[in-house]
Amino acid sequence: MAWFDLDHAPPPFSIVAQSAYSRVLRALALNGSGIAWLPERCVREDIQRGALVNAGSERWNTDIEIRLYASPERAKLLEFNLWENIRDWQESGLATI
Repeated sequence: MAWFDLDHAPPPFSIVAQSAYSRVLRALALNGSGIAWLPERCVREDIQRGALVNAGSERWNTDIEIRLYASPERAKLLEFNLWENIRDWQESGLATI
């Protein structure tokens, strides 16, 4: 396999799978089916044990902001569980607010 300088030229990638589920993409990357852009929290242990590596430099890392919108009725149903989960993630270091 040829090595590509991901910082200076677009690599000749072919999309072989797309999924909204990071678990699916992680599994494909772990079995050698290609590369995946995944949240760090999903692959931290894989990286620590050497099962996965960053495919490019820090330049390819990005922070994202997630915004949720819901009707007032739906928001009331989601409020407690949603904010409890976000607080748990924040306390564990997996998310920042």
